[in-house]
Amino acid sequence: MTAQKHVKETNRDENCTPCSQGQSTHAPQGLPPRSKIDVKHVILVLSGKGGVGKSTVSVNLASALSAHG
Repeated sequence: MTAQKHVKETNRDENCTPCSQGQSTHAPQGLPPRSKIDVKHVILVLSGKGGVGKSTVSVNLASALSAHG
């Protein structure tokens, strides 16, 4: 059996080894701890329709504000 055929039929690579008993493949539960962020202003770009330029406005606004300091 060729390696490609083995992977196709078993959905497993020949060099693949199972995870050890102690390893977890699950993400940690719960939310990460909150860190304090000093946000003074929030700008919302909103529209009920798609394709009206929300992303373009957001990127250009972020770029202009970043250049302004």
